[in-house]
Amino acid sequence: MAKAFTLVEIIVAVGIISIAGLGLLKTHSDNTKLISRMSTRYALQDDFSLILLNADLKYNGTSKDLFALVEKKFKIDNDELKSLLKAKSFKYSQKEFSNIKLLESKLDELEEDFDKSALPDLSIKVEKISMQSTQGSSYGYGISLQ
Repeated sequence: MAKAFTLVEIIVAVGIISIAGLGLLKTHSDNTKLISRMSTRYALQDDFSLILLNADLKYNGTSKDLFALVEKKFKIDNDELKSLLKAKSFKYSQKEFSNIKLLESKLDELEEDFDKSALPDLSIKVEKISMQSTQGSSYGYGISLQ
């Protein structure tokens, strides 16, 4: 009589292969979702870098497209690029996040006869700039010395 696998051994082998296959399918599905999210995020970062470079408080609370944001700084003749930038609209928001006064904590340590008015009134203004588009939302911080 020829040696053969029993029915139980075949069922166990098929079960193990099925579980391994399901694991591979889940991993593939998760990786596909991750790649999709990452590509969307990178596209948002590109758009947001344009917004940060052209940040202005006068845009606060407005809805704009990327072309309207950059058309005053750059001369764009390419119609395809114009339509691409016009298709990317977003809602702009900018608000003061923090205002740090420099040298304020050191004023008390100065000698009494020192003219404190001679010190410059310096502060660092930190603003939160956010955008919301159909692809998602993103935010960053703008820092300026005043």
